[in-house]
Amino acid sequence: MSISEESPSGRGVPAVSVILPTYNRSRLLERAVRSVLAQSYGGLELIVVDDASTDDTAAVLATITDSRLRLLSHRENQGASAARNAGIKAARGEFVAFQDSDDVWMPDKLQKQMAVFRDSDIGMGVVYHGLFRLDGTEARYSPPAGIARKEGDLALQILPKSFVTTTTLLVRRRLLVEVGLFDENLPRFQDWELVMRLARACRFRFLDEPLTIAFVTEESITHDQAAALEARRAILEKHEEHLAASPAAMAEHLYVVGHMTCLYNSPAEGRRYLRRAIGAHPGHPKAWIALVLTLFGGAVYGFADNLRKWVGRWA
Repeated sequence: MSISEESPSGRGVPAVSVILPTYNRSRLLERAVRSVLAQSYGGLELIVVDDASTDDTAAVLATITDSRLRLLSHRENQGASAARNAGIKAARGEFVAFQDSDDVWMPDKLQKQMAVFRDSDIGMGVVYHGLFRLDGTEARYSPPAGIARKEGDLALQILPKSFVTTTTLLVRRRLLVEVGLFDENLPRFQDWELVMRLARACRFRFLDEPLTIAFVTEESITHDQAAALEARRAILEKHEEHLAASPAAMAEHLYVVGHMTCLYNSPAEGRRYLRRAIGAHPGHPKAWIALVLTLFGGAVYGFADNLRKWVGRWA
């Protein structure tokens, strides 16, 4: 398959559109933008979507004189998913990649991903890669070694746990349109949910090397557990039919929803999900343990969860 650095849709049109949503990240933004514009692969455009920032984001971007940089500005804050979707709709490239305003790309990221596309058939729609998540001086590689299957048909593999990060994706734009873009109604896990849909539409290829550095900052750590619980419930409902094809994945989703419900709502309500998890897959040990703990009330359940985290940290 032949892929040039220009899209076949028109003369001078870049092959890759990079979407970068940002909101009040001016102190980090320039580093992220320049890591995209410094790519060894030249056939790109960078669409920065300013989601109604109130800081000096516009001024920072004005200092970067590169014709490949395009700016879209929202009058009202709409969230990262809406910003990414706006960028996708404005994209001209055949392929779409995503950057975050606090991440850095390695210079050959796109070059290596596009090389995989050149050597692949049309059924392969996504190339992603590893990344280092840098928290202070500690660097963790993702996806973790425990993921048994990282490429090919990932339709079932991606269901129990998210291991494909947005900033590592390079996707055929037509596939994003076909599967319906990012779900703007989800308060969390929008990238995971999109990948679930993409995995049913195409095959994936994986480059096992860290081509992105994701910096963990106070701004990037989400503490909103209510939003996480709402999102997990929504994903469970939205993908219930597909989850039914994998009892273990269904049980894991039901267990996580049940566990979080026990912690943040009530053990009585969470118990219903835990029982469903055991019904879907009786061999799910965490669901059994959680179900037993619910019998002792919310205080004991919360204490047991804190103890589990403490033991895991120091084991």
